[in-house]
Amino acid sequence: MQTKNVYYTEEPSRFIINRHGSSALVEFPTNVQKIESEDKTEWLAGTVYAISTKYTANLADRVEADFELWLEAAKQTEPQPVDLNDVVEALNALTEVVIGG
Repeated sequence: MQTKNVYYTEEPSRFIINRHGSSALVEFPTNVQKIESEDKTEWLAGTVYAISTKYTANLADRVEADFELWLEAAKQTEPQPVDLNDVVEALNALTEVVIGG
């Protein structure tokens, strides 16, 4: 997954782990620039890549040890485009569930 133009109030680390129960989202801010104005300082990441994984106590150590592999994996998890036939199939399946047909 990737997100463009993400602002941070503090300079982000090479990676950020967001834990959600037994899962985690590992984010990789890239192309980070410091932006200063009269009243505040922010950091802008041009692109943030993210990958979901199972949370473990040593996740940060694992990501740090193989940083480039994790980043490359996060870059490869881009969603595939959906075509109209996929949407029609999903709507038909949902209609059958709702109507009971």
